[in-house]
Amino acid sequence: MSDPIPAFLENEQAPWLSLNGDWRFSLVGGATQQVPVPSAWEVYTRDKTLEGSAIYRCTFKVPASRVDRGRLILEFGAASYWALVRVNSVQVAVHQGMWAPFQVEIGRWVHAGEN
Repeated sequence: MSDPIPAFLENEQAPWLSLNGDWRFSLVGGATQQVPVPSAWEVYTRDKTLEGSAIYRCTFKVPASRVDRGRLILEFGAASYWALVRVNSVQVAVHQGMWAPFQVEIGRWVHAGEN
């Protein structure tokens, strides 16, 4: 498991892929629905006061040319308050912080194609 990267890494010349868009979302015990990311889930649900886990899922494709060619970093613009990050069903990081951005290196858990 990786710890979130302590200082933000930035490289404006590196290729990147935005994962913004519709993600599958569910509250504990609730139905799965599509919600846009980034956004606050409370906008799309009736329960505005639920305490418990919210689960976000998305798939993304990694080109074969990017596998094993340097770092692959997953960046979150804001997460509150606690986030467990899984890639291909493997727990790769845990983050804690109020609306804090963070990055996680995920290169060893991805493969070419859909992840």
